[in-house]
Amino acid sequence: MSEVDGRRGQWNGRTFIVSTLIGYFVGTPWPFGRLYVDDGAITVRTIFRQKTCLKSEITEISLEKYGPANQLVFEDVTGKMADVTVLLSMRVKGVLAELERRGYPVVDRRWTRLPLPQGIVPWRDPDSGAGHQPTRMDSRAGENDEEE
Repeated sequence: MSEVDGRRGQWNGRTFIVSTLIGYFVGTPWPFGRLYVDDGAITVRTIFRQKTCLKSEITEISLEKYGPANQLVFEDVTGKMADVTVLLSMRVKGVLAELERRGYPVVDRRWTRLPLPQGIVPWRDPDSGAGHQPTRMDSRAGENDEEE
């Protein structure tokens, strides 16, 4: 018998050891944070707090790069998981496979690049709208003019 999220009885989920952050100040480093993945809900637990969100309320779980590590960010209908971040230092593929196997909407954003802002053309002359390669300027060309 195990107890997760106040429920007693048979639990058919999976537990992952992670670093967690709930809010700005309540964080738990690896190996003290827990991510419980079940068919009906996801629970993230730190040493002092835990948050649970039903599978029907979760709209997206995004996997993003956070420096050298990866992080899971949750979006749900009610917004109660908005301040929850799970840092994955290992077993990223195992966590993703488990979430996808149980039918959670997972989006991998680790390798996406942001597009350039529209309207910015590199090396654009102020008078023309067309971009061009910059001309190579000789640093000594302006020094002779100042001496004369």
